[in-house]
Amino acid sequence: MTGEALRPGDPPYLGGYRIERRLGEGDQGLVYLGVSPSGEKVAIKVLRSRPLAGDASAISREIAAARQVAEFCTASILDVALDHDPPYIVSEYVDGPTLQQVIKTEGVRTGAALHRLAVATITALAAIHRAGVVHRDFKPGNVLLAPDGPRVIDFGIARILDATTTTGATTGSPPYMAPEHFTGARVGPEADVFAWGSTMVFAATGRPPFGGESFAAVAYRILHAEPELSALPEPLREVVRQCLAKDPARRPTAHEVLLRLLNRGDPAADDALEQGRAVARGVAPPSSGDDPPTEPATPRRKVLAGAGTVAAALAASGAMLGYRLLVGGAAERTAGEPSPGAAATSARRPTASAAPPLPERPQELVAAIDAALVTVPSADFSFTGFITQSSWSVSAKGRLFHDSEESRETAYDMLVTYPDEDENERHISPERLIIVAGIGYAVQRRNAKFETWPSFKRSPGYAAAAQMVYAMSSPETVMELVTGTPRLQRRGRTYTGGVTLEQAGRNIQLYVRDWSGQGEQGEEDVGNVGHFTYSLTVDERILPTRLRLGWRMPYGDGSILESQFTTTYTRWRNDQKINPPH
Repeated sequence: MTGEALRPGDPPYLGGYRIERRLGEGDQGLVYLGVSPSGEKVAIKVLRSRPLAGDASAISREIAAARQVAEFCTASILDVALDHDPPYIVSEYVDGPTLQQVIKTEGVRTGAALHRLAVATITALAAIHRAGVVHRDFKPGNVLLAPDGPRVIDFGIARILDATTTTGATTGSPPYMAPEHFTGARVGPEADVFAWGSTMVFAATGRPPFGGESFAAVAYRILHAEPELSALPEPLREVVRQCLAKDPARRPTAHEVLLRLLNRGDPAADDALEQGRAVARGVAPPSSGDDPPTEPATPRRKVLAGAGTVAAALAASGAMLGYRLLVGGAAERTAGEPSPGAAATSARRPTASAAPPLPERPQELVAAIDAALVTVPSADFSFTGFITQSSWSVSAKGRLFHDSEESRETAYDMLVTYPDEDENERHISPERLIIVAGIGYAVQRRNAKFETWPSFKRSPGYAAAAQMVYAMSSPETVMELVTGTPRLQRRGRTYTGGVTLEQAGRNIQLYVRDWSGQGEQGEEDVGNVGHFTYSLTVDERILPTRLRLGWRMPYGDGSILESQFTTTYTRWRNDQKINPPH
């Protein structure tokens, strides 16, 4: 945890603690590395605002509960100053990288190293729950790998485990949040177990089990998709599978998971925490998994909640998720935990449900499309587009690849036909154009490069044709259109809607402003560039099969300029990425 230098405005002292550098920043405030009056290094968490009277009382109870957790599992709380300006909490400084950092720099964990990590982290979580605390933000970034074993940190959003456990909040890190975070159901220790399972998948594969893209896509997969767990060895794979159950009542407790990983059959093994601690410190070897595994006891919550809980939660998820994404999704979107940089393989992709329900709201539809594109990012396509009162018309066909995990852009390898710049009535023979990461290549022109985004100056005909195809057919354009739709209508698998230029999204905005001569920033009044209507048909996987986009714009002589753009998508599949030409 090297941190970074102090910035202007950072305090040199807090109370009697000297501030040396920043360690990180979270939802509740900044964390500094400090030095106590006795010379010991400490971590100082400065809260963003002073708690209200009721909040301060709740935090005090939370701190008292956190102090009951075994010290080997967490960073001990040393001092609390909620009445200070600004308020702060001082805890033990743990000198070690996070699991997030280790996986990124050293690679994934396998074999005995993975099993030891699993035992160590679930031991910490079992001890936390035993003290009556729910973490609520368990993730690789909150696991420190100290010399004496992993420490779980950041109880800033924890709550005392009692009958009034908070419900309905979406606090946490989306790639590691349990379904109940999104459905408004009770969030308790079962959510921590789900997050632990997701963290183990990250440790073994380098990525969260449900992806790490936009908030909407991740939330949809957590609610409706099953994770790919083939990279995990048994018995860890089966344990993680149970921990990632959609129904919290079907998940084992942290203590039950620990017993399973230690290969202990006694459900009342009080010394399991001590054995797990020994494994974490490397004093005792972890169970190899070669011995016959013992089945964990049936979770006691299963008797209380029953199998109907997940059905009710998923039935409610459509309305709840749509509302949450609409009012808070933009602020909570995240790139997720960074992957180690290697290209994702199909073995790491979540397995989409065979027939997800048809979404009704715009954000639900966007999330479903985005989720489906992760598993099958490539398709064949054909495109036609024309602008009335003009001879400019373009047709194209080829293959596209939508990278939903890294650049979030679409690559094309296509044959394009467009009007000759000198003879407007004559069309150029099909010309091969390749677009990768926003850069176009005219293959038959010695791979001449051009910008995918309009440059707001005269472009060669082949570049202008490619810009139209990209702006009016790419999957990100589809999702931008739907996102901006104030009223989405559905008939069967076909959705229809209408948007203004402001609502249409960046791809269409840049293209239209370039065509109409407004420039990149546009004008204050964009009403003169007209209105857009569309119909979008999707298949059983919620993947686009046809997009018909219409653009009506008032013309200078009082007429209406009407343009039509139609794209057909076929054979969605998990194919190779499209690369620049050699």
